[in-house]
Amino acid sequence: MSLSGMGHVVMKQIKTPADLGLLGAELLSQVEHRARRGNYANEAIQSIARQELQALDCELRFDPQLWMGFIQSTTVPQSGHWFSNMPLVLARNRNLYVELLCWMSATTDIHAHSFCGAFRVMQGSSFYTRYQFVPQRWVSNAMALGRLNCLEAEYLQQGSVREIEPGRNGLVHALFHLDAPSLTLLVRTHSNVEAQPQLAFFPPGLAIDTPGMERDEESKHLSHLLALSFKHDPAAAEMAMFQVLRRLDAPRLFHLSLTVSERFASADRRQRLIELVTQEHDEALGRCLDQVLSRRCFELEIKAARETIDDPELRFFLALLLNVRDRETLFSLVKARFPEREPTEACAEWLLGLAKSRANAADFMRELAARAAEGAGHRLGARIAQRIPADKALETVQTWLHEGREPDSAPPNPLLDLPELEPLFRASA
Repeated sequence: MSLSGMGHVVMKQIKTPADLGLLGAELLSQVEHRARRGNYANEAIQSIARQELQALDCELRFDPQLWMGFIQSTTVPQSGHWFSNMPLVLARNRNLYVELLCWMSATTDIHAHSFCGAFRVMQGSSFYTRYQFVPQRWVSNAMALGRLNCLEAEYLQQGSVREIEPGRNGLVHALFHLDAPSLTLLVRTHSNVEAQPQLAFFPPGLAIDTPGMERDEESKHLSHLLALSFKHDPAAAEMAMFQVLRRLDAPRLFHLSLTVSERFASADRRQRLIELVTQEHDEALGRCLDQVLSRRCFELEIKAARETIDDPELRFFLALLLNVRDRETLFSLVKARFPEREPTEACAEWLLGLAKSRANAADFMRELAARAAEGAGHRLGARIAQRIPADKALETVQTWLHEGREPDSAPPNPLLDLPELEPLFRASA
């Protein structure tokens, strides 16, 4: 390893655990030296971390053997948290640390940060969506109702770098990792008490201290016990769940409901929950939870569909439906990933791809029988297939996509009643 004339870390290849440790140590040293001269102000750390990560000259790939060697040889204390599927602390001191994060799962919830710094995509690509939360009612220090506005959505490729500003008024974002594995290199401060709690956000307008709830002994034990109960005796577990929820304060009630959100895919069961919340708390909380769970349930449907599909373009399309709120943004991201494709034509082809092999009911039922555990993942494609005419299908779907939500479209657009497809037809705010 060597340093360039500008003082940036240069390392073309990382072949050994020692190389990995030296990368972290040199990067930490460069950021620390410059941050001290900037008096460790958040803005200075964010800018310096971004610049050093942008100038970093090396490649990193997920290499289990290399990582195992590092874990077994390093003297660097590893972090107590478990953010990502595999976090690796490469270097740390009392002010900062360098962390390498590996993601096999696709998505993170929308969240704020209790620290500042910057990150760089080292392997894979992601959707990066930024939000603003406007609180309208603080229920407690751990929960607020308000309005969650999507500010922008980007397609981040390998090498992309973004700053992290702390607190709920700083960077509020979600990362949806399109490739597995994906690697992120992070330079950050330790958690700042002033930026806590580190809130998670749920559309259309809920903020909740999810990390705090996950550390809370009552919430943690109830979540695990309910999961076990539903495996043992689902009918008894449902009765117990409502008894438990009735006795909880609002933040714990919301957190537990989100933890078992798949149990509220049924409109009847969800209505029973909303009536409970309205009676025990108030109507506004009931209305908010209804909206949050309704969206959460169709997000689970899209995620389940994505788990049953191998085609990379269809997986990309489903990721768009999960992360994008309007057609203008969706089409721009299609263009960013596939610059040679016309977005409405590409989306029409992907809709037909989802519908393909789902149109024949007998084949569909046979497939469900063969893949019973994954049945939820096939329902979206089946519902799309039911709404698309057999003749001139591509031409008709393209027309619907061009028209958006035009009320007088001919023929009428039957895809408009599928909430999973709302981003394809919703105009930007």
